[in-house]
Amino acid sequence: MSEIRSVAPVRPDVPLQEHRHPDVLRPRASAAELAEARTAAPDLAGPPTARRDFARAARGNARAGAVRAGTRREGAASTGEAEAGADARTRRVEVERAVVELACRQHGVVGRSQLRALGLADDAIDHRLAVGRLHRLHRGAYAVGHPRVPRDGRWLAAVLAAGQGAVLSHRSAAVLWGLADRDGKAVTVTVPAWRRDRPGLCLRSAALPDDEVGVRAGIPVTTVARTLLDLARFEDARTLRRMVHEAEVGALLDDRAVGELLDRHRGRAGTRALANVLADRRLGADRTRNELELAFLELVVDGRLSPPRTNRMVRVGASDIEVDFAWPERSVAVELDGHATHSTRAKFERDRRRDRLLQAHGWRTVRLTWRQLATERATVLADLRRLLEAGSDGAP
Repeated sequence: MSEIRSVAPVRPDVPLQEHRHPDVLRPRASAAELAEARTAAPDLAGPPTARRDFARAARGNARAGAVRAGTRREGAASTGEAEAGADARTRRVEVERAVVELACRQHGVVGRSQLRALGLADDAIDHRLAVGRLHRLHRGAYAVGHPRVPRDGRWLAAVLAAGQGAVLSHRSAAVLWGLADRDGKAVTVTVPAWRRDRPGLCLRSAALPDDEVGVRAGIPVTTVARTLLDLARFEDARTLRRMVHEAEVGALLDDRAVGELLDRHRGRAGTRALANVLADRRLGADRTRNELELAFLELVVDGRLSPPRTNRMVRVGASDIEVDFAWPERSVAVELDGHATHSTRAKFERDRRRDRLLQAHGWRTVRLTWRQLATERATVLADLRRLLEAGSDGAP
């Protein structure tokens, strides 16, 4: 009787080949790989068992080659993914650096449109707001890193929030130029077309020519001339004169630009008020020093005051100070402020320093302009007489 070999039972849910070969986790060789293995097999003269062993080994080698090829493909894909991830991280770092550099140039603030231009999508911007890397100052304008920004940053944030073509203007512009000390509660911004006010913003609409717009401290702002014109319709004459004076001593006032501006906007509210203030300022501007001194001496003679010392050196503490006119026995000094001799910031500061020193040592200083000598003679004379009489009564 022929030998009967035991055969393992066949499981219907497992493929026959996997059941026949216990290494079921190996990938099955493809038909092409099996054909290649058969072609490569030598013509063995030995028993069928040897040929079977060789074929099995060939199929195993083919499967191993397929595994190695797949591993190489997976490795290449992993390398590509790693490189892509590194590129993305580098890009994020570059964007963050660009945001910080922009904020450093802009008093700590940035606009949403600027962030978009740097490559940030809206959801990325919103994420930075949510986690506290950006802080909302106005709609579309943010502080970077922390919510507290300097006054210049508050102004620039208002301009960024107002949109394309917006510039700082009116009282806010006057403070930026150094013409006024205090701004209003809301930042005033001029925009090309009408827009509704927003919290913290006072929006004005005007189509501004290029020569009426400038930049100061990195902030788009109306020029000094345009700022004065805008305020002339709201401020009283005294405040307007003070602003014109500050512009003059700060070497910010361009007479030609102001003249062209007044001609361009003839008939507009505020033009006459500004023109009157400038006319008062120019009164006596072409007078020489000698003419000013002669006008004052005529006032003294007409008022029958005692003659003053002219261009007198006054000893004040350890310093000698020259004054235009002085009554040393009464500690009264008069200084004549001509446009040519007192129109720069340095000279203005120097004169105020001298006045303070004189007052600290008991002197009273009176400053007079050509306009006052020409149009306020009676008032000036009465004030001088009272000062001299007070000095003769033993006042310091």
